[in-house]
Amino acid sequence: PNFSGRDWNLATAMVIKGDALVQVMGDWAKGEFVAAKKTPDKDFLCYRFPGTDGSVIYNSDMFGMFNVPDDRKAAQVALATATLSKSFQSAFNVVKGSVPARTDVPDTDFDACGKKGIADLKAANEGGTLFGSLAQGYGAPPA
Repeated sequence: PNFSGRDWNLATAMVIKGDALVQVMGDWAKGEFVAAKKTPDKDFLCYRFPGTDGSVIYNSDMFGMFNVPDDRKAAQVALATATLSKSFQSAFNVVKGSVPARTDVPDTDFDACGKKGIADLKAANEGGTLFGSLAQGYGAPPA
């Protein structure tokens, strides 16, 4: 009852407590499960929305770089270099619960959900079923 307008984190808490069976949500919900000391593939499952197996819709976290004075350009290059490195991509995405933008990042440090996400992304990329999010403006212009 009263699901309309419920905050996503409250719905996630209902699933964690066993008051709800399932939730359709993005990778950010995994952080709530981890904070509640729940383990992927033991206490909860991560899977693609029913009927979409083999397809992946992506969006990505981004950092904007502005035209700055020369004395600040080195800092921008350092930030870009760090965030694009395999080690950062792994560390960031392991904590966030998402999949690295780079496809050559090993899944070694990832849990079951992360390993599945990396494998799904790879398969979709190779199979031509990797699609940009319409909601984020990747698949088509907002207009």
